[in-house]
Amino acid sequence: MVMKLSEFKITTQMKIKSLNGGKEFVSQLLKMGIKIGDVIEVVSIQPLSGPITIKHNNTIISIGRGMAEKIEVELL
Repeated sequence: MVMKLSEFKITTQMKIKSLNGGKEFVSQLLKMGIKIGDVIEVVSIQPLSGPITIKHNNTIISIGRGMAEKIEVELL
């Protein structure tokens, strides 16, 4: 079942299925090392539309809710 990253709570591992944004959005994620097929894990979710912190390849990355809305993932 594919869902937006922003819809998940702190959870186990998930796989990125699609990046639904423009070239700049995809470029920003690629600069962070995030691409389709990667496995990530939600570490924390800040309240009041704050950032979502994910773990990717033993690196902790915070992304805004707007970016998380454009990333589709599925649980492994």
